[in-house]
Amino acid sequence: MSVSLAAKPLHPPTETRLRAGLKVGVIGLGLGLLGASLYIIPQQLPANAVLKVFAEARTGLLTERFEREAWPADAELTAALGPEWARRLRVLITECPLAGTWRFAGAKAAGAPAIIFTPAEPGQAYERCLRLVDTWIDDGDPAAGDFVVGPDYARLRLSAE
Repeated sequence: MSVSLAAKPLHPPTETRLRAGLKVGVIGLGLGLLGASLYIIPQQLPANAVLKVFAEARTGLLTERFEREAWPADAELTAALGPEWARRLRVLITECPLAGTWRFAGAKAAGAPAIIFTPAEPGQAYERCLRLVDTWIDDGDPAAGDFVVGPDYARLRLSAE
């Protein structure tokens, strides 16, 4: 018994190259948007909220520094600010998805004056979120620069220059 090696007829493609390319492009775009919605956006939402708290607190503390010509005393962050800044900051802190305590360390503490955030639940999610914030406002190195992320705290050093 021998096997027949007869050639099969060659048929033209059923769709054009443009249509096939568009189909692959649309599928790739859909997978990219799905990946962004599942991985990138959920990481950036809490980081964006934390960034708003740091930015508002920094602005308020620098304003207090220039108005009083001295840094406020060490205290809870909202207590170190005037009533208007404290009210705005309380709203941002309540909207922040990372639970924890916010403090201000005055000029007498080491690495101060600084805003210090201590998370209620330290761990990988907290560190991942604050590393992203570090890339946005500092050098991207969590161990160096003005914004330092430790295993159980984050510190934003302030300067009045």
